This record gives sequence, C-alpha cells and structure tokens, in this order.
Amino acid sequence: MKKESQDVISEILGVEPININSKLISAGMRNRLYWTNIPNVEQPDKIDVKLKDILTSGYTTKEKAFCLLESESRPQKTNWKRFRRWRKKGFVNIVFETPDLNLFKNRILNQTELERLQTVPDGYTKLLSRNDAACLLGDGWTVDVIVHIFKNIPQS
Repeated sequence: MKKESQDVISEILGVEPININSKLISAGMRNRLYWTNIPNVEQPDKIDVKLKDILTSGYTTKEKAFCLLESESRPQKTNWKRFRRWRKKGFVNIVFETPDLNLFKNRILNQTELERLQTVPDGYTKLLSRNDAACLLGDGWTVDVIVHIFKNIPQS
C-alpha cells in the first residue's frame, strides 16, 4: 500500500495500523496492515508451522506458501504452465507429487490446503467449488490473526 493511502485511512479512522505477517502463525506469507482501536495489540508469538505441515499429500520446496490471492482461483491448466509460472514469477503455489520434484508431476493447492493457509477449519468451504473457495479465501483474512487481535478486547 502506498504511504499516502495508509495515511488517509489512518486519518479517517483516527488510529495507526499495526503490520502483521501471517507467516508468524500460519503456513503462508500474508503481510497486511490492520487498523484497530483495540488496545495493546502487538505481534503474535511465532508458531513454527511450515507449508509441508499443512499439505494433505505431496512435497514442496518452500518453507511458507506465497500469499494466497484471489488469482489462486484461476490456476494454470497444465503442469508445465504451472511450473513455468512458479519458476519465472515465483508468485504461485504448487505442490510436487513426487519427492524428486518432477516438474511434470505437480498440482495446485487443494481446497483443504487453501483453508489451512487462511487458518479456517477444514471443510469450511465444502459447499463451494475449489476455485470459488480459492477466490473467497484469497480475499479474506487469516483467521488466527483476527483471533490474536480480538484477544485484546477489554473484558467488562
């Protein structure tokens, strides 16, 4: 986000944002600003969860998944195209089917893995297709970050 946009939002809301990267508490990177008037919100304690820990099957070369985006709902159609995009752009998540990381044997993250990246319960999006789930999850928050922020709501 541009600093000028951040400043406009901060002025309108009357609070400065806190920057939290979901990689601290999930298997994916998601560096975001959160504006809140909840007091004493700090960085969450780091939990050592890696991409390989949330996979239902397969292998990965990455410690953390790239930020889950809405574009995850439109994956490349072939293994080769997925691999090329992963190799050239680097901003796509693929899972290799074999430990030798055969480029022709790769797949996209499945629906359960997408849910786990955003720390929503397994099966939360089961009424949706995989691509519709990816679209919604890519536009959403990492649930455990919101839980962390809400823990600071003063009790009456």
